[in-house]
Amino acid sequence: RRRILRDCEQERTRIKNARVKHKHSTQEMLGRAFQAGVFSLDRDRELEEATKKLEEPMPRPQAVADQRKPLEARPLERNIQLTAALAGDLMDELATAYGQKWFQERVRKCARDSGYERSVFLMRLKDVAFEVQKPVLEKWGFEGNEHGVREMTAAIREHAGKNGKEMPQWLKEKQDRCLELLYGGKEGGMLDILR
Repeated sequence: RRRILRDCEQERTRIKNARVKHKHSTQEMLGRAFQAGVFSLDRDRELEEATKKLEEPMPRPQAVADQRKPLEARPLERNIQLTAALAGDLMDELATAYGQKWFQERVRKCARDSGYERSVFLMRLKDVAFEVQKPVLEKWGFEGNEHGVREMTAAIREHAGKNGKEMPQWLKEKQDRCLELLYGGKEGGMLDILR
């Protein structure tokens, strides 16, 4: 009986020490978070300012603007034509790339960081998505840059017809699946906002 009481007392002491240690580490963690401004009331204002900055054209130094100007001003040149079957295969490959766990996690983080704000999310997603798009673009013969993304998109959209609603149902389903994964899936929180 004494041994049981002694063991119980030791266990109570161990639990009490663990609670004290947990409380101390939690206070320390929250203190650092407050110092870093994580729980600041200014976060909404910062998000609004970031949204405005992303929506406004960014002023660039003249040298950088001169280097990028040919890429931005370059009209879309259609060098690659895809049949509906090839467009479907391309979308399957993109869906596989977008379906990777690391990509889905980054898209969902991007959504959280953008406060589920449409314009902020799309600006951030552009760079994240390009990481998985580039190898697919190059494999299919498109340029591995923004122009290649635009050309690929145009090649796929070509199968939607002039009014955008003539895409065969099987191809439309592939496109919907591809976009769903691009936007972080149903769990990502952005799919309904972007549709």
